[in-house]
Amino acid sequence: MFNCNSVKPIKVAFIFYFLYKVGVDTFKQISAFVSAATRGSLSAAARAEGVTPAIVGRRLDALEGRLGVRLMLRTTRKLTLTFEGQAFLEDCQRVLNDLANAEAAVSLG
Repeated sequence: MFNCNSVKPIKVAFIFYFLYKVGVDTFKQISAFVSAATRGSLSAAARAEGVTPAIVGRRLDALEGRLGVRLMLRTTRKLTLTFEGQAFLEDCQRVLNDLANAEAAVSLG
């Protein structure tokens, strides 16, 4: 028979494993990318994350450098996702949503 209590440790383990594998810096880079892409500007993403726009820009540069692909085209007036950026955004949103759901399920007791 299925035991609901066994699910919580698995979700907690998943969160820690994910953060261990990708690293906190990578997680911040992905979060900055998703925030900037969904909010439409580095400034709005920075306000939401409580950092400066320059930090968000550096995180995006590091992410793009590590991946070896441009995820968004940035001008002083707007952000435009590249084809690769749009595909990556969808995957990142799903992963971040899964993490949030796992964390919420564990913390609800």
